[in-house]
Parts: sequence; structure tokens; C-alpha cells
Amino acid sequence: MLIIYRLLLFIIFVAFGIYFIIRSEPMVRLFGRNDLAERYLGSGGSYNFWKLLGILFIILGALFLVGSLDFAFGY
Repeated sequence: MLIIYRLLLFIIFVAFGIYFIIRSEPMVRLFGRNDLAERYLGSGGSYNFWKLLGILFIILGALFLVGSLDFAFGY
């Protein structure tokens, strides 16, 4: 049962990650520009922020799938 739970969460994380990567422009229009991202990531930093967030979601999903985040969830 645990592997099904992990696989389901992995698919959800990857889906959100891909959505953030592909749809960064509508996300910026919906939530507005991120001043911190614009300052540290340069011009277009808000768009890059959503893309980096999507990559982070995919990496976290993969780490959860292989069991590297077990200490955080108590499994």
C-alpha cells in the first residue's frame, strides 16, 4: 500500500511541477510579479521563479518516491 501512496504523490508532484513550468505566464498574471525574484533572478525573474518552483516540485516528488524523505514524514 505504501508504494501506491508514494507513486500517487509522485504523479501529483510531477503534474504540479510540469504545470508550473509550462504555465508560468498565467501564474505571473494571476499572482503578480515577485519583487524578490525580480531583484535576485534579474529581468523576467518572476517567470523563472515559477519554473524553478516547478523543478523543485519534480525533484521533491522523486525524492519522496525513492524514500529519501522518509525522515520528514516518519515512515
